Amino acid sequence: MMHKTMAVIAGVALLVCACNSQRSKKSEAPAENTEAVAPETEAEELTFIDVEVKPTFGGGDANEFAKWFYENVTYPESAKQEGIEGRVVVRFCVEKDGSMSDIEIVKGLSPELDAEVLRVMDSCTEKWTPGMQGGSPVRVSFMFPVVFKLN
Repeated sequence: MMHKTMAVIAGVALLVCACNSQRSKKSEAPAENTEAVAPETEAEELTFIDVEVKPTFGGGDANEFAKWFYENVTYPESAKQEGIEGRVVVRFCVEKDGSMSDIEIVKGLSPELDAEVLRVMDSCTEKWTPGMQGGSPVRVSFMFPVVFKLN
């Protein structure tokens, strides 16, 4: 069983970025207490480092997502046999409609563990409650560390 071979270390490091839901043709100064990254092209939106209301998962906070994730992850047998332990960091966006997108491994550990993290992320069909900035739903980017540890 997964629970016997993997110690669950639930740690959610949130690096919250929100993409402004609408952008006028003129550059707008970011709101006070918010940092923004300038877009590379005119078609891109501003990316915020902080949002007023963070997205929620399963009626709770980001810890609910960590709980769901660890209930659905399986330690790959090949990684267990090789004794591979460590952390995989995945980044994803919670869209304005609550869906997840732009899922990517930021810091990998091994091909099989990275693939397992992506498999679980792709299997999530539950929608988030989107983040809000200025009363409007916005895209929010999360960094989520997944710790693989053998007993």
